[in-house]
Amino acid sequence: QSPEQRLVGVFTRDFRENELTCQILVCVPQCLQILLMSSENVAWAERVETIILDEVHSIGDTNGEIWEHIILLSKCPLIMLSATLGDVNRFKGWLEKVEKAKDRRLVTVTHGERWNDLKSWVFNPRAQGGAAITSMHSCGVIDAEADPSIPATLKLLPEECVSLFRSMYPLLSASEAAKLAPNAFFERHAERPGDAIFWDLSMRDVSAWEASLKESFAKLPREDRARILVDVSQSTVSALEGSDSIIDESQGINLPGVHRLVSEMRDREMMPAICFHMSQRGCNKLARYVSHKLQQEEKEHRNASGWAEKVRTLMARLETLRAGAAKGLVGAKEDVEDSREQMMEDIDQLEKKIEALLGADRDFTLFQGTDVLTEDEIDNALGPYAPEGYEWLRKAMLRGVAAHHAGMNKKWRMAIEDLFRRKKLVLVFATATLSMGINMPCKTSVFVGDAVYINSMSYRQMAGRAGRRGFDLRGNVIFFGMRSTKIKRLVKSHLPVLQGNQLLSSSTVLRLIMMYVKSTKWRAGAVGGRDLAKEVLWAISRCVNMPLFQPSHLTPEHTAHTFRFCFEHLCRERLLIPSHEEEQQDEDKEEGSLVVSDLAAFISHLHYTQPANFAFLSLLQSGVLSDMCKADVSDEQKELDVLLVLCHLFNRLPLASHLESLVAANKRVGPSLVMLPPLDPGVREGIESANQKVLKAFVDYQRCFASAYAEDLGVDDLLPFSRVRCGAQHPSSAALPALSCMAQRVSIRSCFVALSGHGDEGFGSVEELCGSLRRGLHVDPSMLPVFVIAKEPLNAFLYDFYKHGQLPAIVRYNGIKQEGLWELLRDFELIIRAISAAMRFRLDNGCDWRGFPDRDVGG
Repeated sequence: QSPEQRLVGVFTRDFRENELTCQILVCVPQCLQILLMSSENVAWAERVETIILDEVHSIGDTNGEIWEHIILLSKCPLIMLSATLGDVNRFKGWLEKVEKAKDRRLVTVTHGERWNDLKSWVFNPRAQGGAAITSMHSCGVIDAEADPSIPATLKLLPEECVSLFRSMYPLLSASEAAKLAPNAFFERHAERPGDAIFWDLSMRDVSAWEASLKESFAKLPREDRARILVDVSQSTVSALEGSDSIIDESQGINLPGVHRLVSEMRDREMMPAICFHMSQRGCNKLARYVSHKLQQEEKEHRNASGWAEKVRTLMARLETLRAGAAKGLVGAKEDVEDSREQMMEDIDQLEKKIEALLGADRDFTLFQGTDVLTEDEIDNALGPYAPEGYEWLRKAMLRGVAAHHAGMNKKWRMAIEDLFRRKKLVLVFATATLSMGINMPCKTSVFVGDAVYINSMSYRQMAGRAGRRGFDLRGNVIFFGMRSTKIKRLVKSHLPVLQGNQLLSSSTVLRLIMMYVKSTKWRAGAVGGRDLAKEVLWAISRCVNMPLFQPSHLTPEHTAHTFRFCFEHLCRERLLIPSHEEEQQDEDKEEGSLVVSDLAAFISHLHYTQPANFAFLSLLQSGVLSDMCKADVSDEQKELDVLLVLCHLFNRLPLASHLESLVAANKRVGPSLVMLPPLDPGVREGIESANQKVLKAFVDYQRCFASAYAEDLGVDDLLPFSRVRCGAQHPSSAALPALSCMAQRVSIRSCFVALSGHGDEGFGSVEELCGSLRRGLHVDPSMLPVFVIAKEPLNAFLYDFYKHGQLPAIVRYNGIKQEGLWELLRDFELIIRAISAAMRFRLDNGCDWRGFPDRDVGG
């Protein structure tokens, strides 16, 4: 092992260390994809021996194509983990096909049970007996009238199985009832000390009884099943109806109800807990409110208990002791030293007692046991200063309460995670930032309010945080302020089937080809005795021919056709140059090989911004940006003109309608423009011209594909929504031949759309093309390097910040939430750095700026 090698490396968006010289690399999928697809790291990628992918179900989420690229491109074995995959048959079949192509076999290990059960609760302010946190029976989410059946995925707790058995018992046959009776079913686990019967049961034993109960329940008549479900779920239905009473969309979250919820959770020992709320500002508001109420209760208690008088008495006594120590003592030397030591000890104990009285009263915090957070610990964790707007967080943390979301300082988020794991915090209000990928188990997960982002997948991720292995026999899930209909849908929902993603785009194709071109420069056998170029070529073939998303039987052929379009488009844009077209061809370069242009750096560095990266390059090549830089205006104005173009291309945010109306009425005051000025007509014309070229070429490719595979595509005679087949098999009307002569002849446009007079020509936009293609052709807009200029007004937050640099003004006048502002500015900074790196690459390599109108652009 060389001195340069390290054991562990890290690579994330914000931090990287030893990523290419370590034995174990910890990174996020996006960064691993960058390493695997980087033309400079081809040899490094071949040395990777094992990849562990946690939360692999994310392949079905936004940016899921990143996970697919890793699976398809990697040559080494992969270990994939997930707790929320659901029905994996299709996903498993795809993985088996991919592994077979790599000369390996797929091994699956399935565990269908949690280490502990989850108990569902609902907050019902109308509950009898004072306790608003009401137990839910799992069968209470089933619509007994519509479908009186218990889904296989709906887990029943042991006590729920008992209640179900009791309701089923009178309706079962004698033999069936005897078989399902607990004393018979668990006979081999029974212990009989005296007259009592005890069963030593595991979760697996109870699960077997649950499965038998469900099987017998399914055999009962429909009417009996409906009657049983109504009987066991009466209290749950009532609780769900009562839970809707605290929902008022016009008022937002019911804050007094949240305080009551937290108080009950503390009294019933349901903490530590994570309260999930999908608004960053809402998380802050909830944490501040709970902390404020605890402080208020403490203040009322102190006023009633004579706390102020106790503090004054102790302070007076302390002053007396300090005054006595200052005067000095008279007597023998040894006696004086003993007296002084005793006096200082008394002063020290009195100071600690006063400090404890002035600090947070333990009875008015959420801490349990001996774990208490001190101010010194907070200072060590967070540092001496609080970001603007978060001064309240320190006081809240002394009560055991905190907030956690992406809008917070990263150091603070990590500190809160660490303190929560150490039981120094017991209640955290968080967005989805804590739902996966972070080790923060708790005893209770709470859903505070509702949001469109909470679906079956995110629900299971958030609820799964509850129940700490080795600490809790059971985890708790509480619903607060969520519609009962949504609660029922979430609890009984199935996990979505993984559908896959669109893997190919012009940027992706360029990066794949850059990998291959780089690999051809390695001598065969130089890396572990393997032919590196051949292995890279096979990896690219898997990406093209084995996508998870295959909507039709012609998907592999259509994907290959799309790959060819992207490749030839890159050649037309001079990003890839056949070697025979090189002006100065190297003697050792093979005939027919490819040369990657220096221009490719602009696309590959900004691959995640497609199609904006291609629009930027077209403006660079056409000389539009060069003309701006040579205009007869001040340097400051040149910078603003270029910045305006970048703001229209990258990190665009639509202007909120209320801000648009204020700007139009000239009612907005302050240093910000708020509304982004329109693009220069020359810039707009350049972008639209490039778009039309790409669109026309792609339509021609689709027409060629439809012609070549006309027989496989068949007749396009299905209506798009109803899927009803139209058209007569044996036309008999004499008018049909005449009408047929008037019909539009289409090959790629949907026949249904063609009824409106649209043919295969005249596609005005990518959206029109993708939305009106015939059955059998599937095109995703993200595949094409076509940049759509915003029709609606855009927020000028980047442009305004560059001009005046005032964050409060951006928050106040531009309407950008403070929690996410730094992230937006950071994103744009990374784009500028990527452009700068591409420019520097060309300059450092002594390029001749071929492809640009003149050399001045490089300067």
